[in-house]
Amino acid sequence: MLPSSHSRPMNVLVQPPSLAGANLSDAFTAFISAANRLENSYQELHSEVSYLRGELEDRNRELAKSIAEVESMRGALSNILDELPCGVIVLKRRNHALILSNPEAHRLWHCRIG
Repeated sequence: MLPSSHSRPMNVLVQPPSLAGANLSDAFTAFISAANRLENSYQELHSEVSYLRGELEDRNRELAKSIAEVESMRGALSNILDELPCGVIVLKRRNHALILSNPEAHRLWHCRIG
């Protein structure tokens, strides 16, 4: 539940009860009622923050796992590229800038590429 989706949203402009002619007991009752509403709202917000924190931690764990998998795959593909018996050179289409090459491409061209 997002903070804007409270089951009982608090009104920004709450009109205080008219205390003209009211006794002290009515004032305390109004105060206690307002305090209870604030406390309930605080508890709802606290629950939402705890829930969202848990969700964020779960997503961060999933992201870290995904990053680790990508890095592992990148290393494996790099090893495959390095062990290929043929030369591989990858260039950018627009400016023909070198993106990557393997050791066999360097050997075939008798120089360091890039």
